[in-house]
Amino acid sequence: MNYKDRCNSHSLADGAVTLWLIPYTTLEVSQKADDFLRLFPDINLDEAWEADKSAEPDEAGNYPLLNLEATIAETFILIDTLTKVAEFTFAEDTPLAIRGVADYWRSRNGDIANNWQVFKECLTAEMAAQLYSAFRATRDTTGTIAPEAEGGGDATSPATKSRSKPSPRGKTGQKTN
Repeated sequence: MNYKDRCNSHSLADGAVTLWLIPYTTLEVSQKADDFLRLFPDINLDEAWEADKSAEPDEAGNYPLLNLEATIAETFILIDTLTKVAEFTFAEDTPLAIRGVADYWRSRNGDIANNWQVFKECLTAEMAAQLYSAFRATRDTTGTIAPEAEGGGDATSPATKSRSKPSPRGKTGQKTN
């Protein structure tokens, strides 16, 4: 499958990092969030999702990390799940913090606990904010189903509506922006 055909791309750090993300929230995001919360129940993802509703980007287009741990965890779940292709073009003077994105990407092994640890080890809070901005920049809202059509709820939460049991996170909805 050629993911680039169905993904939107976003470049970071003057083109040193280019990510191709699926532009809509997939069922896999909800599953990964559930799996993540089983492993790390002390992280309150609701705080990240609630804070995100009112977040506005700064002049550089980066979104604030309103609850650092929860927002970084949310960013991890979204980036680890929705990024399907990553390309890196580093110059000799590319900062190590930017190179950390490549270290994380290349060290992923399919294990959520391992990938979360590597994410935290390789990335700074600033890079996590830039990754979250990449997620926001690649959203496709042209074909989005309105929350009312899906049975109500909030269209800004990354969790999906198609659950057979209540979410351990409380609120559910599909993130579109």
